[in-house]
Amino acid sequence: MKKAFILLILILLVMLSFAEQNEKVTIVFVSQPGVDLYINGNFALTIGPSGNASFSFSLGNTYDIYADSDYYIQIGQPLVSTSDGKTIVFLNMKPAAWLGVICNTYPVDIFVDGTYYGTIENEDDMIKIPAGIHDVVISSTGYKEEKINVTVSWKEKKYIKVTLKKSKPEFYIILPYSTFSPNGDWDKDKLKIKIYASEQATATILIEDQSGKIHFERQTPLNTGVNEFEWDGKNAPDGEYTLQVSAMGRIQERKIILTRKNYTYKKEITLASIALFSALIIAGFFFLK
Repeated sequence: MKKAFILLILILLVMLSFAEQNEKVTIVFVSQPGVDLYINGNFALTIGPSGNASFSFSLGNTYDIYADSDYYIQIGQPLVSTSDGKTIVFLNMKPAAWLGVICNTYPVDIFVDGTYYGTIENEDDMIKIPAGIHDVVISSTGYKEEKINVTVSWKEKKYIKVTLKKSKPEFYIILPYSTFSPNGDWDKDKLKIKIYASEQATATILIEDQSGKIHFERQTPLNTGVNEFEWDGKNAPDGEYTLQVSAMGRIQERKIILTRKNYTYKKEITLASIALFSALIIAGFFFLK
């Protein structure tokens, strides 16, 4: 069983200008009995029947404080208030249960009422969730999500059985721009082609003119996510072209325009700016000298 630690609060006690060396401040933690407190990674104590515990901290130090319990789980952020010169931290710990998933694939991500609670790696793994009635979504890459209504009681260890179905693989073309001008002006000199794939696949990329003549052809593997390619348009005349991508048993097409008339003088402006900047640096060096 995976032990879940919950980060509660990072307390930074700033050394005040009037504080004496080693001056201390008292912080009272309020929670359900049975919750363990850890300070800087070391076990401090278990909150007893009174439901609170006091600690003295030296000003000017940083303390990493968290709580852990098999039967409680933090919901939201702690509430901090001041009373009678003491800082009181209310740990919003709620009754918890443990959830496991028997599934045909692993790992699976678990979302409870729309909030991610963790990843289950295998049949023996469990995550801690609040006790109660919840909509639980089980998700895994390459599979369709499954939504189940689950009721768990305080301290209960419950397994649910789920069979996820393979999701239909998909891909689509992303063109940052569909008109490019390979004229050496440093602006859109190449056609940037991006292909998103939901899973690994092999794609054939073709670019042909209106007569059907192929000017670019490549067979390439696609990784899961966004894949990037370029076409420089070299030796291809100005005109309209068709970009065709075949993958996963489907074909997608986009129209693109190649024109060398769109000259922007971006190269000249950039080089002139660099030269001016360099001249100013040199002039400044001799002036200071």
